Amino acid sequence: MLTGQLRFVVLGLFVLCSSLSHGSRCATADDQTPSRELHVVCIYEGSTRTGAAIHGERATVSVERPGKSVVLFLGACSEHSVTWEVLVGKDTKIESIILGGQKKQAVKELPDGAKLVEAFGRDQNALMGDYKLTALQTRRLIRQLVDRMELPVSSYFGVYQPKGTIHITDVRNDPKLDPDFPQVDLKEKFPETSFRAVHFVPGRHPHEMAAAVGEYTLQGPQLDTLKTVKGRYAHFAFDPDARQWYGMNRSVFALDLKQQTATELPLDMDVPEFSHPCGLAFDSKRKRVVVATHGGEGFLYAYSVGDQKWSVLASLDSLDLNNLCYSTHHDAYFSMMLDYDGNAHTIPTLIRLDTTGAVTSRQRLIGPFVEGMFGGRHQGGGVQLLPLDEQLVLISSTSGYDPNDGSRSDPATFIFHVDPKLGFARLSWKSARTQSKPKATSLKETNTSRIEPSQEK
Repeated sequence: MLTGQLRFVVLGLFVLCSSLSHGSRCATADDQTPSRELHVVCIYEGSTRTGAAIHGERATVSVERPGKSVVLFLGACSEHSVTWEVLVGKDTKIESIILGGQKKQAVKELPDGAKLVEAFGRDQNALMGDYKLTALQTRRLIRQLVDRMELPVSSYFGVYQPKGTIHITDVRNDPKLDPDFPQVDLKEKFPETSFRAVHFVPGRHPHEMAAAVGEYTLQGPQLDTLKTVKGRYAHFAFDPDARQWYGMNRSVFALDLKQQTATELPLDMDVPEFSHPCGLAFDSKRKRVVVATHGGEGFLYAYSVGDQKWSVLASLDSLDLNNLCYSTHHDAYFSMMLDYDGNAHTIPTLIRLDTTGAVTSRQRLIGPFVEGMFGGRHQGGGVQLLPLDEQLVLISSTSGYDPNDGSRSDPATFIFHVDPKLGFARLSWKSARTQSKPKATSLKETNTSRIEPSQEK
């Protein structure tokens, strides 16, 4: 078995050759088409049946790109070893095959002249994706491949289990193949209004986020206005009249940013204890702090600033919200939750509630979203929903920590301008990704025409 230190010799050689022949990497597949192409195939698992025969997991890929030299990435997710069969069309050259995933992958018969790169395993040099193009692992894989190969991704094929041969015949014009997806909507003219928001940055530990509060526009935070918040709070709300910030973790606190102190707003025995608080807002018309929880059936609470007393507005009937805001224009509360997509809770959905806590609308948002952008189903600390006149602002701040495999990537912040009536979310700003090109470390070729997962090297 190849060691982690040896796995990138061939990739290093590829990068060097590509740099000499092509200069800096192409940003998209729409530029002048190079003679070399990079195609990516990711599956969850292979097929274990051929007719009546039962065998180890297999997958077949056919590449028909006449006149092209193809770099082919083949990978399986999770705990699956797959033997890949690669069929090559007329006048198509397979330059190299890169095998990725957590467990051993193999090629049944290596095409003539092709180099084999084993980049599977559990160490930091392994390459792995997901059968969903918007998944965190796939986004990271695309960045890694583009950075190392200095080629755009020409196509991506993802499927849970292939039922037949996967055919690679053309270049896909999909913006999600761009390693820097999503991109800011340059066609849209966004308002220049400023608003109060929270600037989240990664904390000391992978799952933690530290916070500062200040002025934002749709073009990003105004860094010179930010004030650090002492303590750990997952949700914040602002009273614009009293210029008072509130923070919430397991309880709600009035924050004094000058003195860096916090005063708890304790619950009394007339209301249930908070169970998994998940949203905090300030209702400026009624002068009350509003809290959403999702423990049990979940409740919507209100704290009257004048009476200094808590009450329960309504049951949320097991509605799993992960943030909350109050819009004076609509005199309503808005929240966001992640709807089920058939496999996981990943679809951002806008929830509107009246001031009694009754749900009045539920609409899935349409926008350039990727998985992990809004945390998990019950996590919204780095997600803010804010009012902006008749529209809304949705801010997502990610730590770059992937809870699925413990890996870290660049932390990122995204700002969306949301039309609550139509459900469109347009990206107005995102933080810059750190471009740290990996060193061209060595990778050893595997010179063999047949490799099976069952064979130990």
